[in-house]
Amino acid sequence: MTARRSGIGGDLEAVDLATVLRLSTMLRSRRQDGRFGAWESRTAPSAGGIHGVSLVALPLGSGPLGLYDDAKHRLLHPEDDAAVRERNCASVAMLCGATAGTTVQLVADASRYAACYDDHDSLMWRDAGALLAVLSLVSTSLGLRSVILGREGGRVVEVLDVPRWTAVGAIHLGS
Repeated sequence: MTARRSGIGGDLEAVDLATVLRLSTMLRSRRQDGRFGAWESRTAPSAGGIHGVSLVALPLGSGPLGLYDDAKHRLLHPEDDAAVRERNCASVAMLCGATAGTTVQLVADASRYAACYDDHDSLMWRDAGALLAVLSLVSTSLGLRSVILGREGGRVVEVLDVPRWTAVGAIHLGS
């Protein structure tokens, strides 16, 4: 356990973060004939092709921070990122002791799942777990290090001031 926790490495280069985010959320196809209308096929599976889980990049040091827009391959920056950085740094330090690298916080749009499924919570969490696994596999294949954090991330996400999003897990990446 100690070797795994101390194996985070250093900060990520912007190109490495961009590559992990892009490959982990890559769109393969989009169609309109799904059970609930439009659906997508992406790298990670999703209930009904909904893909209601999004990614927020949270570097421990300086570096790109924001909600990942997979359609335009960019980060949408929050107005004030100091509070989210502070909460994330404290959480990551407590969970794995990392002082460098970037946390990828997963957030789900629960309303998208609720519109399609009764008792949608388990599907939302399953999708988050599948995406965490893909993020870990992609980062490892690129020679990066990753640790799936044992947190939901609600205290981190609440300072982003995006009420429709539900925190559903996080992974910390390092070089």
